[in-house]
Amino acid sequence: MQSQNERPTSLGARVCALIALAAAVLLASLIAIRSSTGPSDNRAGGADGTPNLRTAAGGESGLLLNDPRAFQGYTLIAPMTSKQTHLIDMQGRIVQSWESQYAPAHGAYLLENGHLLRTCDLGSETRAFGASTGAGGQVQEFTWDGQLVWDFRFFNDKQLPHHDVAKLPNGNVLMIVWDKKSAQEALAAGRRPDRVGTSFLLPDSLVEVKPTGKTTGEIVWEWHVWDHLIQDFDKTKPNFGNVADHPELVNVNYGEDVLAPVRASKDGMDKLRSIGYLGTGAPASTAPHANPDWTHFNAVAYNSDLDQIVVTVHSFSEFWIIDHGTTTAEAVGHTGGKRGKGGDILYRWGNPRADNGGTRADRRLFAPHDAHWIPSGLPGEGHVLVFNNGMGRPGGNHSSVDEIVLPVNAKGLYDCQPSAPFGPEEPVWSYTAPRKSDFYSILVSGAQRLGNGNTLICSGANGVVFEVNEAKEVVWQYAHAVASESRPMLPDDVAAGGLDEELESATLGLTSSVEESLGLNPQQKEQVRALQREVRAKLEKMLKAEQRAQLDEGSEIDSHRDQPPGQVIAPSAEKPLKLSAEQKSELGRLQGEVDLRIGQILTEEQRQRIKHLRASWSPYAHATSPLRAGLRGLGRNSLFRAYRYAPDYPGITGKQLTLARGAK
Repeated sequence: MQSQNERPTSLGARVCALIALAAAVLLASLIAIRSSTGPSDNRAGGADGTPNLRTAAGGESGLLLNDPRAFQGYTLIAPMTSKQTHLIDMQGRIVQSWESQYAPAHGAYLLENGHLLRTCDLGSETRAFGASTGAGGQVQEFTWDGQLVWDFRFFNDKQLPHHDVAKLPNGNVLMIVWDKKSAQEALAAGRRPDRVGTSFLLPDSLVEVKPTGKTTGEIVWEWHVWDHLIQDFDKTKPNFGNVADHPELVNVNYGEDVLAPVRASKDGMDKLRSIGYLGTGAPASTAPHANPDWTHFNAVAYNSDLDQIVVTVHSFSEFWIIDHGTTTAEAVGHTGGKRGKGGDILYRWGNPRADNGGTRADRRLFAPHDAHWIPSGLPGEGHVLVFNNGMGRPGGNHSSVDEIVLPVNAKGLYDCQPSAPFGPEEPVWSYTAPRKSDFYSILVSGAQRLGNGNTLICSGANGVVFEVNEAKEVVWQYAHAVASESRPMLPDDVAAGGLDEELESATLGLTSSVEESLGLNPQQKEQVRALQREVRAKLEKMLKAEQRAQLDEGSEIDSHRDQPPGQVIAPSAEKPLKLSAEQKSELGRLQGEVDLRIGQILTEEQRQRIKHLRASWSPYAHATSPLRAGLRGLGRNSLFRAYRYAPDYPGITGKQLTLARGAK
């Protein structure tokens, strides 16, 4: 494919130029190849199979390794805190960009027609859904030149899309959607009271939309987890039965809240918010099993040969396959459709404990992402590739990319022995670093099988994309840096425009999740905002310029947004700020004023609730070393996934590729 940053010339002129400069070109090529294989200190990893995941967090960025054995093409990245999506070449240079008014939530794809399909995070508009990790609400499609041709908004009081979408061959778009169920509905379905909490539950669903206009779409198919439940807790409630006898159904009382250790840590909540992976979720004091985000689908993919869908179920540490060859009415039930199973689960893999079909020793997946079929024509076609994040893994946290051979028969059904989990017992292929702890992405991430048999891996939390060959050698590596247009995603109670509310929320720890937990009414919320503004103004007078910048940026105080609710400055933040004796005295007086004002704003019941929240904050003040290691790279550099497109991909062929200004 002709590079678009050079003017076309005649063949004869090119030949003459090549002859005249042959020696120089050869020498330059040798130097380029030598330098592209990585520096001698192996900072980029390489032949030993060890990727360097510390680069983006440590300041290094851009291309780190470009071995000739890498699969040639262009890589799509959608930084999780940026409104821009980029296509980069093999040298790590931006050759195409698209810009939205929204940050992603989180999926983005280059379509065969050259359009960009992108999810959108609507921010505070979706606040009512509480545990809104990866919350979306809108899907956009841009032409290659950036024209917005589809801008479909879909969310209401009961439904909110999140994380990922899939473009189907018929042009429809398949969305992952939260279904909001009240605590009463959850209890009526047989969920244990201690796993409901005080608000609601968010089981997942799939909604297929047919675009009908620039801003419109028609719902043509739906599937809901809530239609396929089983429970063995309360025989007086629906869905009662032996969970182990029904792997095709979903145990309404299973759920581990795999993010609980992160939420409970000193660093975790702030890190999750910094990449937009924690919206208005429950505060760290919430009991793990009361997390509303119960199933937490984070990926959806489609197989046109089978007419089946695979979803990655983060909180169950599984992936599930369901039949798309049903009507919406058949998808509700247990019969009908191409496989005769209705909307029941056809196949599940990764964690037999989820359906009482095994023990902890049988578990193979740990908080996974991005399960999808390897496309036809590629090595491993028909197998499922999944990014196994590895949080809570026996032997220590580490990630792997696993390839699963499905036990599918000619009828598109999955063979399984009675009273045994679905096979296989192990992946047919896996990639881990030689020293396993060197490759660990606590959240997000994905993988892609490439045309030459290599595998592209996005270690998303670290912001690093690397490629390994079949011998598991690292042959290409790129570290994403925060571009000038990017900025940290602010906490969920930050509104667009106006005062710098990031500092406001940081000064009192009264985030929207805390407000929801307290049950504040609109008038109380406005009073809290007024108090935050007053506190901010007083802090600006009290603190020196460098202290204000330090608190605002959070560069040395990673957890300043996680202080106990109502605290002006977290105790852990005072030491890094190096407050003088006079400042400490002033801070004490200000804290007394704040306590009095908050007491006047809240009702007696709310005062007791905030007292409980403050008391329960201290047990979550420290993270274990492995968790800290996993969170270290998490931040503005993070990527949800990355995709490599060959030069002859229809969406690229014939398109204008232009180096970004300043690129070399």
